[in-house]
Amino acid sequence: MTEPAVYVNSETLAKMFRSASPKDQSTIIWLHRDLERNLQKAAAENPGNPEGIAAGTQQAVDEAVAHTLAHDKHGPDVKCSRGCGACCRLHVVVTAGEAKLAAMAAQDVAWPIDVERLRVQARAKTPEQWKALPESERVCVFLTSAEECTIYKYRPMACRKYLVVSPPEDCDTVLKPGGEVQQLVAAHAEIAFSASLQVLPSGPLAEMLLAELTRQDKATP
Repeated sequence: MTEPAVYVNSETLAKMFRSASPKDQSTIIWLHRDLERNLQKAAAENPGNPEGIAAGTQQAVDEAVAHTLAHDKHGPDVKCSRGCGACCRLHVVVTAGEAKLAAMAAQDVAWPIDVERLRVQARAKTPEQWKALPESERVCVFLTSAEECTIYKYRPMACRKYLVVSPPEDCDTVLKPGGEVQQLVAAHAEIAFSASLQVLPSGPLAEMLLAELTRQDKATP
């Protein structure tokens, strides 16, 4: 079966699709399209609440990850721990609703967003361009000096589904810029992520966050 172009939204899902049986491929396509329809309906019925839709998709990802952790043989092998922010230097794609949710969360905890760094990051439109940025410019604007996320409860889907089962040192993008990192794969989380990016306005985190901050500035009297 030919791989649907839609799965470019999730490289992990695309790999999963290619190695799946024809029956499982059909199931993936059905689940993806069903979620697309549900998201389209939600967006049409709640045009002024993209952050609410984002919260719903994030919950779906959390539930899928929790189910995989409980049933996957690699679940106990997850190496991620508090204070490890290696993945907070990766190129991340989010929906507009997630960007709004993140901006609101930062405001709630009085976290100053580094707009200048965001502008530098926003110039990197692709993962390849992102990797060309200096390491200091790739640090997420929500990461503290203690390597902790200031908006952890409201972090994007891309962050929620990223759980590493390979050695933690392989995550270091400076010491091992081309290192192979093995992730725990939660199929339904990948489908929720991919369908969301297909239906909802989305883009690189820096670009979407800058757009949201600009919108907020214009809305302020």
